[in-house]
Amino acid sequence: MEWIERLNSAINYIEEHLEDEINYEQLAKIACCSTYHFQHNN
Repeated sequence: MEWIERLNSAINYIEEHLEDEINYEQLAKIACCSTYHFQHNN
């Protein structure tokens, strides 16, 4: 369940940067996926 660990790491990053601008490229690297997944609004 490696994807759960990556998702938890991404959530931790977001929580640590709630008052800052989120760096989507860094977030994508942490989660091992594209920046599109974190920027796409549906």
